[in-house]
Amino acid sequence: MQIDIEKICVIINGYFNGTISIEERKNEISALFAGKSFSDTIIDIQSVSNKIRHRVLVILVLGYLLYDFNSKADIISVIKEKQLERVYFGGMRELLVGNSKKLQVKAFVNDNNFDNKLKYVNAFEPQYFQTDLLYLSCEILYDLSHESFENILTNEKTIYYLLSAYMGLINFKPSNHFLRALLKSKNDLQRNIALAFISKPLEDYIFAKNNNEIDVSIFDSLLNDFYLVLDETESDNVVSLLFNYILVNRKYPVSFILRITQEENINALCGQITKTKKIKTIQELKIISEGLFKYAEKIDDRIEYAICEQLKTLYNNGSFLYNYETDNKEHVDYIIKQLSEKSLHSLYTFFQECDDNLMIYELDKMTRFRIYNNDIKRHNCIIQILSVINQSLQTK
Repeated sequence: MQIDIEKICVIINGYFNGTISIEERKNEISALFAGKSFSDTIIDIQSVSNKIRHRVLVILVLGYLLYDFNSKADIISVIKEKQLERVYFGGMRELLVGNSKKLQVKAFVNDNNFDNKLKYVNAFEPQYFQTDLLYLSCEILYDLSHESFENILTNEKTIYYLLSAYMGLINFKPSNHFLRALLKSKNDLQRNIALAFISKPLEDYIFAKNNNEIDVSIFDSLLNDFYLVLDETESDNVVSLLFNYILVNRKYPVSFILRITQEENINALCGQITKTKKIKTIQELKIISEGLFKYAEKIDDRIEYAICEQLKTLYNNGSFLYNYETDNKEHVDYIIKQLSEKSLHSLYTFFQECDDNLMIYELDKMTRFRIYNNDIKRHNCIIQILSVINQSLQTK
């Protein structure tokens, strides 16, 4: 090659890890590419061994983009002219997915602390200034072959770029075939990114309008497009995804509630409430309870039982004890007031037994003050909960 590939790699690595100054980078990259078109740059690419041609091509593309960020259209034109699309795909695959030590960039996601993966999708913050060059190289691949780019994005190692594409940092419009493949993925984060993609047109329309401004025909069309992709997904995953959406968004179609409360989905819904750790606060339990009690055609006993069990779990975890009156009481009161007589009696027994086991007497205060101090907060909370239960029982 006429151009020093090793030198380009050093400059690119310095750019990615921040070990080279902007001025130094400009000087060194200009010395390599100044006065050359991209066509000039790859003029002898065919002489390169087949084993490394894909790697060399991607390095040259990255280097030239670093020299001229506005050269994307020219690069695409030259690659097409030279019929190097498959070579470029192979290089990009090695760059983003492969295990090569010579050509590999690792960009990580950190969703471990998010049980509701849709929350992570919304909270994702890319390292833009470290990956903007890669975004451009991805766009080149997408423009060359939509299918090839989507093929790479189905790999779990490229989730960072999939999230970046969802945020609009990569010019990318996913096909329904691609989104259906993601929805069938075993990776929960990939499924939720697909959900974010397919719900975005619907979400944008709902949030842009007041309820009285929504055109039913437009809304129904968008909702139909949403289900056209979602409905090929396994039913338990559909329940999980819609459950996530309801927890994250203030507005959602009533059909989401109707779907997750269908008879065949009730067990999966109850599992979402009690077994997934997605509901960590009383506010979140209120959000899901409010949607269920308002819009479900019928509240199955299993659903009500799950809500009560999660309320008990949140109490045991102490998640709504502090600042109870100012921050949490209204949410607990709302849930209790929706419950059946049977559930109210069950909750009353639970909270009364909890209260009976508290160390809240003067002797406790004198001999085990730390325990007393925690238990008195629980006691004051329980008194108010029992009062609301009694009031609700009187109206049944």
